[in-house]
Amino acid sequence: MYFYGVSWLNKLIEFIVKVSQFGSRVIVDLFRPPFEAAQVVRQIAETGSQIPSRCDASGFALGTVMTLHTRSTLLCSVLAR
Repeated sequence: MYFYGVSWLNKLIEFIVKVSQFGSRVIVDLFRPPFEAAQVVRQIAETGSQIPSRCDASGFALGTVMTLHTRSTLLCSVLAR
């Protein structure tokens, strides 16, 4: 027998329990063998070699867009002095 408002509390508690169980399984599995260190190192090396060029390109694009969007505001503040 549920009273008004108790069913949502039960659902909330069930959700919290399920999320906690999932989190604890992730932490336990993190320290459980087999560790594939060689594979992890290979993937980090492969991805790491591609990062600088992507960062340069995205930084340049972001800087260009921000300059174009804020140009009128900058001009107004400089001319207002």
